[in-house]
Amino acid sequence: MPSRTHDANYFARFKDRLASIPVQALLLCSPADEELRSVILREAERIQAITDDHVAVLVPLADTAPWVAQSSKIPTAWHRLPAAWAMLGQFVSLAGVRWDELPALVIGRSAFTGQRLILKTSAETLIDQLRTVVTVSKDMGSTVRVATVRRALREQGEEPFSSRTLAKSTPDDVVNAALASVAGVVAFGEAPVAERRARRVETVANRLAMTTQAAMQSVQTPFALSEELESVAQKLDDACRTFLYTAMVLERVVADLPFEPDFGAAGLPLCNVLERLLNLGPVQVARNNRGVPMPPRYTLFDPELPAGKALVDTSNGERRRFVDINQIDPHSPVGHHRFLTIGESRHVVHAMTADRRLRGACLPDKLNAIEQAAREIGAIRNQHAHAVPMGRGAWLHVRERMLDSGVLEVLVEMAEALRT
Repeated sequence: MPSRTHDANYFARFKDRLASIPVQALLLCSPADEELRSVILREAERIQAITDDHVAVLVPLADTAPWVAQSSKIPTAWHRLPAAWAMLGQFVSLAGVRWDELPALVIGRSAFTGQRLILKTSAETLIDQLRTVVTVSKDMGSTVRVATVRRALREQGEEPFSSRTLAKSTPDDVVNAALASVAGVVAFGEAPVAERRARRVETVANRLAMTTQAAMQSVQTPFALSEELESVAQKLDDACRTFLYTAMVLERVVADLPFEPDFGAAGLPLCNVLERLLNLGPVQVARNNRGVPMPPRYTLFDPELPAGKALVDTSNGERRRFVDINQIDPHSPVGHHRFLTIGESRHVVHAMTADRRLRGACLPDKLNAIEQAAREIGAIRNQHAHAVPMGRGAWLHVRERMLDSGVLEVLVEMAEALRT
């Protein structure tokens, strides 16, 4: 294993090299996207030749570079590694990308700060998109602008669907942590020496951005979920699976720290699993029973649904309250409806228990269990998502309610039935 000095020297050279290139293109795709992953592996040298000194292509996935493919230390079923999903989740968050925009290229002077273009990509379009970006970079050099890249892609027949400037700048140490995790898997400039890089791949392949050094070391050790939980995980969508794997990886780290840590690092991703599954399961059941066709408009805004039918009466006594389950999400590039908060979803689930037409075939006892879990986990998340650290007891309670009570399996079954 290389020394810390060796790592630091390598990273310093990597950052200097990165700074000399006018454009960064961060490629984000699901670890289960075998088609795009295959293109990256097969075309790595071609990508390097095309981009050269003009575009730095950053690929934060464990085995997308040629030297990784030659290493016997990387498991062949790498896409099942929680570390790969956790890494993807960190980069999706850092780059400001939405899960429904994947696979995507994040293009800009920096892939992590300032204005950048978020461009839908695929195995078929990736190479041509990079060629177009390289052409702009050659013409404009360090003065390249995102608007020019967007215009060039549009002229080539591409239609970028999202570009924005993040309101909050990303701290340098966070960007450095992210870059450290892709330093070993970057396709640009001179190809790395396979033998030398293969010796270092174990150090860099599974690093998690934006976590402690202990977390980076932890994810290199063997990891496995129970057979039952892994079976459920394979039925989750990419975002939920990333949240789950992140929680499982980080709980080992925080539980062994020699001080009383903030268990939110492991607990809050589980809260996110619940929030997303509430929207993918019971909220979709309610929408379907109000007239939204499934699966054609699963999680999608339905413009044909009368406005009144989208309102669920969640009033409590004299307090009048309605939740809109078909409100368009203005930030969604593909027309999703706005996902509800845990609290809003809990109120909808409560209404379903009392309204047979709204709940359809759902059993009231299962809805009651979901509502109770949402009530307890939502209260913990609201308390610890901001300025109050999450203690061990609160984390264990969230873990038990999400993983050991049967609620996770019920929510997954609901979502799967409507999605398919």
